[in-house]
Amino acid sequence: MIERFKRSQILLAILSSNLDKKVEFSVDIKTLSSTERLQKALKKWAFFFFLMVISVPIPAAHLLLVPSFFCLAVYSFFSTLKKPYLILVGEIPCPNCQTKQKAPKVSFNWPLKVICPQCQLQIRVEPRFREQPSS
Repeated sequence: MIERFKRSQILLAILSSNLDKKVEFSVDIKTLSSTERLQKALKKWAFFFFLMVISVPIPAAHLLLVPSFFCLAVYSFFSTLKKPYLILVGEIPCPNCQTKQKAPKVSFNWPLKVICPQCQLQIRVEPRFREQPSS
């Protein structure tokens, strides 16, 4: 079932400060089903809820920690539900300095934004759409 949603996709790395610099590359992306996203979201919510419960007996600090962990639990739950893609493996080249960096294995939504470790510029990663034939 996992392989059903896995596919290799050609993407564009676009330098955010200069939209003319683009590099095409390919990575393996998994499209998460709604149940997989819900499972990931519940795991994150449970983690922050656990931290919230543990911080209750801490004197004075619980006044700040409990509401903070509650807000983080709610935020992480809903933000995880909104991210339907997962990069499995691949390298992202920088359009400016051509340095390749390992793609982060995180859930995301388009556009994915990464920072080049060499030149410290922001790179916007977008799917490459096939051009429509003109009729």
